[in-house]
Order: sequence, then structure tokens, then C-alpha cells
Amino acid sequence: MNIKNTSHKIISLITALLLLFSLSIPILSYAETSNISVYIDNKRVSFQANPYMENDRVMVPMRKIFEELGAAVTWDDDAQSVSAVKGQTTAILAIGLNIMYINGEPTTLDNPPVLIYDTTYVPLRAVSESLGCIVEWENDKNRVNITSAPLDNSATVFYQTYTTVPDFGACIGVDPISVLENGTIYNYPKTGLETGAQEKYRLVMTSNGFTVLEKENYYIYTKDSLTVLAGYMGDIFRIVILPL
Repeated sequence: MNIKNTSHKIISLITALLLLFSLSIPILSYAETSNISVYIDNKRVSFQANPYMENDRVMVPMRKIFEELGAAVTWDDDAQSVSAVKGQTTAILAIGLNIMYINGEPTTLDNPPVLIYDTTYVPLRAVSESLGCIVEWENDKNRVNITSAPLDNSATVFYQTYTTVPDFGACIGVDPISVLENGTIYNYPKTGLETGAQEKYRLVMTSNGFTVLEKENYYIYTKDSLTVLAGYMGDIFRIVILPL
């Protein structure tokens, strides 16, 4: 399956459906429930905007929950949709639509994603289970327990010069077209990189303890005494390793 073409088709479909049904989507009655707690692998998730209950479904801020579950998130402003990638799974949702696409296959949502005060909310159980997690609700505690499968860091290959920095080419399956002699700059061909390559590398980096700062066209990763820049520059994808 051509993931890139499939994703484009899904985004186009979502945009068309939004235009068709935008006048018929009811306004959500927002009843905030601040005492709902969410735990992932026994660690409580701290949300800036509180989860709430709608139609017996817990709704949570979109970006926060996906990133806590280890997924890389991409927002499409034109389609008002979000793509979340974790491992071999890609989930696509759009505001106001009760359909989620998992690797191109549609599944119906009890509650559609909604935008409330500049925060996009998604149904917690549906998005968690789409990424292979187990979800349990403790009614007496108003608590959601999520059990996730951790990434296998033992399979990560690191650069020979900087042995704590994951090797982008080894992670994504491409060879560099050039490498600076001291091993601090790696250039990869932009053409041929699979859709979501940068997001997948982000997952590997964060799972290996790097803090990430997202910019418009690139990511900045920091850990201990290292800074790593990763992003597109013209027709190449470049990794730059900078000791602090």
C-alpha cells in the first residue's frame, strides 16, 4: 500500500466531508469534569486542559495524549485533521467527524474530535486502543488506566562517532549520500524517504531520552551534552550533531 497516496486521499476525503457536513454538526455542550485522572503505565498524565466526560466517553487533549502514548503527531490545518504515527500504525482523525482511519481503514467513533477553546479533544479509549493499548475505567475513582507496550530500544542502532545518538539511516532504512569527516553532519536523499520518516525518527529519539523542540521545518533534540538538528534543507534531509 502506498501510504503517502493513501494519506492524501484520506485527507482529501476528510476535507470534502467537512465541507459537506459542517452546517449539520451540533455544538457540543462542554461539561468539564476536572476530577477525571488518566494514568499510562501507572504514571499520571498531567493535562493543561482538563479531560471531561461526553456520552460516557472520556475526552482528552489530542496532542498531549498521543505524545504520551509515544506517537508522533502532525496537524493538517486545511483539513482540520491530525495524523498520529507509532511504529507501523497511522491513525487519522478530523474535527467533527466520527470516523477514524487506522492504516487507511475506517472505524466509527462514538464521539468525534472537537475543538474547545483552542484545544482539540479526542476520545481517549478509541485513540489509545488504535495504538495497541489496553484501556480500563475505574468508576469509583474516575480514573482511566492505560497499559502500553514500550518501544524496543535494544534494536536501535547508533552512530559510530556519537554512540548515544540513534542512526537516522539505520532507523529509517536509507543510506546517507554524504557524511562530514568528523561524523557530525549526515545528508540523506529527500526523494525516496517514506512518509512520516521524520516523525518515526522523533519517536526513536524521544524513546532514547532526548528532549524534543519542534520547529517549522526541523526538530531540535537535546540530551546531556549533545544537541541534534534534524530536518529538510532543499533536496536533502540533514542530521547535524552539535556537542554543547
